[in-house]
Amino acid sequence: MCKFWCHVIAGLLIVVVGVAIYANSIDVPFVFDDFQNVAYNQHIRLTDLSVEGIYAAAFRSPSYGRPVANLSFALNLYWGGDDPLTGIHIVNILVHVINGVLVYCLCLTWLSFAGLGAQQDSSWGTPAVRRCAIALVSALLFVVHPVQTQSVTYVVQRMTSLSVMFYLIALMMYFSGRVQRDVPKRYLFCVAGLVAWGLALGCKEIAITLPLVIVLSEWLLLSKSNQVPRVDYRRLFWQVLLVFFVLCVAFVLLCVDAGWNLREELASHFSKREFTTSERLWTQTRVVVFYLSLLLFPHPARLNLIHDIFPPVSALASAGSVTSVLILVTILGWGFYFAWRQPLFAFCIFWFFIQMLLESTVIPLEMIFEHRLYLPSIGVILFVVAFLDSIAGRWRSGVYASLAIVVLLLATGTVVRNRVWQDEIGLWTDVIVKSPSEPRSWNNRGKAFAAVGEFENAKQDYEVAIQRSRNFVEAFNNLGNLFVELEQKQPAIDYLTRAVNIRPRTPMFCYNRAVAYEHFEEYDLAIRDYDAAIELNEEFTIAYFNRGVVYRKRGQQKLAIEDFDRVIARNPKDAAAYMNRGDAYMQLDQVLLALNDFNEVARLEPGMAQAYYNRAGAHYKLGKKQRALRDYDRAIELAPLHLAYYNRANLHMGEGKLDQAIEDFTVAIELHPRHPAAYNNRGLCHMRRSDYPRAIVDFDRAIEVDPISPIPYLSRGNAHALAGNHQVAIRDYNRALERDPNLAQGHFNRGVSRAALSNHLGAVRDLERAIQLAPHDPESYHQRALSLFALGRYAKSRQAVLKCQKLGGKPSANLMKQLEKVLEATH
Repeated sequence: MCKFWCHVIAGLLIVVVGVAIYANSIDVPFVFDDFQNVAYNQHIRLTDLSVEGIYAAAFRSPSYGRPVANLSFALNLYWGGDDPLTGIHIVNILVHVINGVLVYCLCLTWLSFAGLGAQQDSSWGTPAVRRCAIALVSALLFVVHPVQTQSVTYVVQRMTSLSVMFYLIALMMYFSGRVQRDVPKRYLFCVAGLVAWGLALGCKEIAITLPLVIVLSEWLLLSKSNQVPRVDYRRLFWQVLLVFFVLCVAFVLLCVDAGWNLREELASHFSKREFTTSERLWTQTRVVVFYLSLLLFPHPARLNLIHDIFPPVSALASAGSVTSVLILVTILGWGFYFAWRQPLFAFCIFWFFIQMLLESTVIPLEMIFEHRLYLPSIGVILFVVAFLDSIAGRWRSGVYASLAIVVLLLATGTVVRNRVWQDEIGLWTDVIVKSPSEPRSWNNRGKAFAAVGEFENAKQDYEVAIQRSRNFVEAFNNLGNLFVELEQKQPAIDYLTRAVNIRPRTPMFCYNRAVAYEHFEEYDLAIRDYDAAIELNEEFTIAYFNRGVVYRKRGQQKLAIEDFDRVIARNPKDAAAYMNRGDAYMQLDQVLLALNDFNEVARLEPGMAQAYYNRAGAHYKLGKKQRALRDYDRAIELAPLHLAYYNRANLHMGEGKLDQAIEDFTVAIELHPRHPAAYNNRGLCHMRRSDYPRAIVDFDRAIEVDPISPIPYLSRGNAHALAGNHQVAIRDYNRALERDPNLAQGHFNRGVSRAALSNHLGAVRDLERAIQLAPHDPESYHQRALSLFALGRYAKSRQAVLKCQKLGGKPSANLMKQLEKVLEATH
């Protein structure tokens, strides 16, 4: 029982220390590869936990070969509420402290199999106490080591820490199974280990080394331990090989189903190499020695997101590589020396080199990243602690006191390092100070400056990045995008074209130039580049979407609908595509199809005010005014859309609810003070209430906002006419007709006012012009008949009356009586 509680206390200590030192990483923003893999990855934005959504999140994301990690981010965002980034960091910290506990458990296991892993003596506790001390210190050093910040604080590197978690669980399952003498239990543990290993591979490819570690464990630990039953190693080897082969085949099949092409993947890696294979191998010797130096002396000033370590093209670099080879060969030699004397030490040394095989040899990955030390560091840390314990003798208490101080110092270093990550600009400034020759650091600080609107600083950083690397395509691309933001068309297109010329087969650069052309309203060129991007990548969904938007702007609604159809076929939950397709259907007067799309948007995004606003417009066109009114109400509940208030006011005005209409027009004006139609229509409401002074004030404001439009002049003229000021009204009708000579209502109203001032000749001319422009308006014929009668042109007046009646109008009964009398008298 005492032993159990000692382990519990050790585990709690590891968790508490880990959470405490990473508490200041909660507010760290997205940086670098976080944007592509998490922040801008639409596939992990789940709206529900459907099979299709989960599959897309796992296998359609940019890192489609890491489905388990992708899915973990998707679930974080799904359950993350309003602040999913905080949840992401909390999970990263939890994974790290779980790994710390697993390191403690594994170290205990390895020490037990190795017979404590050090020379036994009675100077300081029992072997069990020493094992616990070594394991606890090793786990604490693993948790607090500053080099681990890149695997914990850097969001996307959950791929590393989560893979390591499942990797360590798989090892624990294997060792637990190996000590079982009950065969069914042994196989049960092995199956659990296989599942954990599969999950580890689904997070990151580094887990592929597990079979080698198992072989190493069998050779150096298990074969020398009397705690495990003997096995047929030849049979075990073939079993492990078969399982490894089956898992690899299954993994490759899943990736191929998700669109992965091995040949293209390898070609893309090798095409981006800036060094030969031999140069890479020589350089990696220095990298591995540098990794060891970081583990032994991890001062925050030595830690960096991007390090400058170049291939050996100079005599100094070559000498450094030769020295590094000698160091590594010496360490490997010690590993073989210890294999027969201190197997645990040999295991730790070989563990480090095995974990370096994938990322620090010939595979053309980035040259160096600190997160690659997350798994290898376990072997180095355990070696150092166990070695110190073995040579401590009677000074063991002092050694552990010193190690406790080291834990405290490293913890402090981790807290200090995390502060650098808390501000993106500060992080990239730190990288620039430490690696000034690295163009990506300048480029990424430029992006950070641009994100906060510091465009001049961003421009300077992009230019430095280009100076550091003349073919640094991302900097050309980003500089072009910056000039788009600055509304400088020519430099924007020039830089984006440079990016396209450097990487003509990269669809994103064609896409970005297309976006620039679209922004500057050069729609033909935008469509050309969207076509090119789609030709390079037929699954480029956002390019289809944007091309559809451009087709809409050009009035090519049918082509737009075809593109939105493609987007929806690829992502049936893309609310924006339904919204735009609905708008296109509205332009084609296919209102029922538009209504179906707006219904789908409201279902997918029930909190989107624009969906209800657009659907209200469709209902209104279908004559369903009450449904339109309900949708405007809902849109207004969700967001203060001034157009929703404006259109609801128009509905109220149409139903004669003038007070409610005026109230909504007023809110619309408060939200958008330069909306002339809102002033004009509120003025019409005042006019219908015979409040002509207020109406005229609103028409004045509408004219002030939009002096070009004839409508407010016409409305103000009507208000003056109704108030009896026909001379003033005629001046406004004149202004309206100056702006639109073909405004039939303007000619009609001016004719009525002229008739009121007894200028019947002028009235007849205006009414004749109104009839030319609107030949089916019976009231124009009626008013013309009145003026013709006043001028004594009775026959023409009678003709106008008959035309009015034929069009469904109701001429004045008094006029008809007088015409009959006059015409009878003439006969």
